[in-house]
Amino acid sequence: MRRAVAAAPVLLLLACAHMEAPPGGPVDTKRPYVTAVLPGPDSVRVGPVLDAQIKFSEWVAPDAERGKVYLVPPLTRKIRARLSGDELRVTSAGRLDTNTTYILGVLGTIKDINGQPLEGPLQLAFSTGPVLDSGRLAGTLVPFQGKPGLGAFAALYPRGPELRARFQHLTHRNDSVVVPSAQPDPLKEKPVYIAPTDSLGRFDFKRLRPGRYGLIGFQDINGDLTLNAGSEALAIGPSVDIAAAPGEAQTLALAPYDTVPLRLVSARWAAERSQGGKSLGTVRLKFNRPPHPTQGLRREAYVVRRLGPKGSLTGGASIPVADVCVNPTSGEVEIATAPLDPDSQYVAACPGVRDGFLNPVDSARSLAVFKADTARDTAKAEFTLLGARRVSGESPKMPLDVFFPRQGLRVYYPRLLLDSTLGWLRANLRIKLDTVPVTWTLQRISQHEFSLSFPGDTPLKGQRLSIAILADSTARAAAAAVPKPSAPAPSSPKDSLAKTVPVSPIVVPPPTVPIATLTLADAAKLGSLKFKQDKSAFGSRLVLRGIAMPWEFTRITPAAEEVVVDSLPEGFYAVDYFRDTNGDGVWHSGSLAPWAIAEPYAEWADSVEVKAGGVNRGDGRRPGAARTAVSADSSKTVGSSASGERRLAWPPLW
Repeated sequence: MRRAVAAAPVLLLLACAHMEAPPGGPVDTKRPYVTAVLPGPDSVRVGPVLDAQIKFSEWVAPDAERGKVYLVPPLTRKIRARLSGDELRVTSAGRLDTNTTYILGVLGTIKDINGQPLEGPLQLAFSTGPVLDSGRLAGTLVPFQGKPGLGAFAALYPRGPELRARFQHLTHRNDSVVVPSAQPDPLKEKPVYIAPTDSLGRFDFKRLRPGRYGLIGFQDINGDLTLNAGSEALAIGPSVDIAAAPGEAQTLALAPYDTVPLRLVSARWAAERSQGGKSLGTVRLKFNRPPHPTQGLRREAYVVRRLGPKGSLTGGASIPVADVCVNPTSGEVEIATAPLDPDSQYVAACPGVRDGFLNPVDSARSLAVFKADTARDTAKAEFTLLGARRVSGESPKMPLDVFFPRQGLRVYYPRLLLDSTLGWLRANLRIKLDTVPVTWTLQRISQHEFSLSFPGDTPLKGQRLSIAILADSTARAAAAAVPKPSAPAPSSPKDSLAKTVPVSPIVVPPPTVPIATLTLADAAKLGSLKFKQDKSAFGSRLVLRGIAMPWEFTRITPAAEEVVVDSLPEGFYAVDYFRDTNGDGVWHSGSLAPWAIAEPYAEWADSVEVKAGGVNRGDGRRPGAARTAVSADSSKTVGSSASGERRLAWPPLW
């Protein structure tokens, strides 16, 4: 390899030249590759000055100097990359630590001057001591929904005071020596190791220092090789113990992560009626963004109290909280309390509320004052039909074109569901299957939500399920005032037919106000999916998302080798499964502060098709089509299936 001194004139010449492909000739389709490196692969006893050189098979684009090379563990000073034609030189003003193994990484996004990328990324290991570290960790990094994107990385953060004290970028700040905290703060510090992912989302750490680390994945959008919470998707993984032997394969799921703290914006009182000289209604809380979809509905997370003496926010008497729900129209959190005194001031607080990432509410913005007036809530008493809550926490409105009666309905009603209101609903609701009344049951879920359940033997033949409610008393009185048909004239004695056929009076049914009409699923257009699973996957929450369809079906897998999901509309589905550790049906993406890992999650490699009228294979492959599953290290086979069936398993086999 040429020495740096020989390369200097070339650098000077390139500064004045415009590099482009030569005109004419065949299109260049040959990808560049690394031909030589200095120091050599797995070199030991390398000096304390970083001066690495990488030679390519041809000239590469000038952007190879910007964000395409990294050194881990990082130094106290940034590394500098300088390109000279086909040679990249990496230096730093920071000195290398003694007895430390380093990885100099070159990303596969470096391209030649014709736009052809490298054949593959480079991870050059060398040590300033007599031996190299041998720790290793591999796994897969995928988005929570969708396919892996380019520019994703896995990162390791050391845990514990002893291990953290061995990395210079944590023990030095500018020119001062500091004692690092015992636990990592990924929002403020660089990871000690990073590993890029390939097109399948697989990553592989090599030559790691033994110890305990926190594992995180991130989508590097801005190209700075460091996670940026709030603007880049994160995957918060578990703590891993790195030893000489490779650790267990890890699966991480990328999801949006918002660092803006949850804040209470305002509180207001929505009265519905007066009762015993008090105002009966709900407290409506508005946040700067939605709280956690399930933990944000716990009664114990909220406090309502009377405004204390001299305007004290904490000194007043406490008011019992009866129930909590979310208004699907306004997005406000509604708190049902005991009746309040009219024209009195109260304080609403949410000290126990967390956001969707389990981050606590901003303590400086968790209180709001409101006045319990007697102005009635003017919202129309309309029904809002809600579908089953998705694993992302969203509660979508029920689509009307395909309905499965066994799943029932969840209904939001903007009036307090007192016992008298429930009785009125049970007496006035009218539900029919086409024109035939069906049996149904109604149960209260919260102060504004109730469920409608239907018998499990309802046939699925595309019928229409109509929901209506009896018209008000004025409409009923008008119907009662409709004149009855007059009696028929006396029949002739010779008219024998009139003597044998009675004349029935015309019955005017009570008028109804339609609420919604749902089209039942058609059994002729439904199919099933069958999956195989290992014992390790028993009890996972299996999630089927319709592609270009609004459907999401979930099921807890049984303790059985086969799992069958019935009554699926024909079409293509994305398949995921995760460990629902707290049983709330929502996938938790984890939290950085305090560090709380995401619920383990895996994504099926390909979409699967459901065809009507039969049981379809969950792997989407024909029986007998052999498939071999590989780990994150594509050179190691970790499982195979002679029948071509992929299995649900932890860790995943693909």
